[in-house]
Amino acid sequence: MKLSFLHKKQNRKAFIMPLTLTLAALILTVTGGITMILGKELYFSRLTRESATAYYAADTALECAKTLDAVYSDSEGNGLFDSPLHTATDTIAYVNTIRYSQGIGTITFLDIRCASVSVFDGSVTDITSTTTDRYGNALVDPYGASSTKTSFTLPMNAGQGETVCAKVTIEKSNSWRQIIARGFNTCNFGSRRVLERAIISTTQD
Repeated sequence: MKLSFLHKKQNRKAFIMPLTLTLAALILTVTGGITMILGKELYFSRLTRESATAYYAADTALECAKTLDAVYSDSEGNGLFDSPLHTATDTIAYVNTIRYSQGIGTITFLDIRCASVSVFDGSVTDITSTTTDRYGNALVDPYGASSTKTSFTLPMNAGQGETVCAKVTIEKSNSWRQIIARGFNTCNFGSRRVLERAIISTTQD
């Protein structure tokens, strides 16, 4: 009787031990799977948030360039940014003539701001204007007419001590304009976490 009881007890131990190990392995597998899923969810959540930040930076910069080119224009509708027939200096001179005739104070390039940044402050935005591409060839629009390209970088305050940036290119001929705004979730362009989103606006007279 005693031997039979000991034999049953040993059988029960032999059954419980593998069951316990199996359950532990199952729990570890499930826990590991959940941890991995949560990690991926957090990664994609951050990616979506950073991507949206880059997009909004591009959208803000694009609207800024379009607005400035429309608000500051001469009698023939030539906007602020350079084209083959006029320059930003010509446009500002015309705008100041009108302002002076109306008894309004004149402005300088440093007064032209977007997102609280002086667009024509080269020490901040690295603004440049050119009539050639990087190979030295003359710029032309899709219809073969000469064009001029203005480029600048626009840093913007994103709140909570964060700064985002957009790189803007405005290429204009006498009857065609293309604005490319590339938004970034950070101004550290060499960062591994940098994301870029671009928006393009093209118009033709």
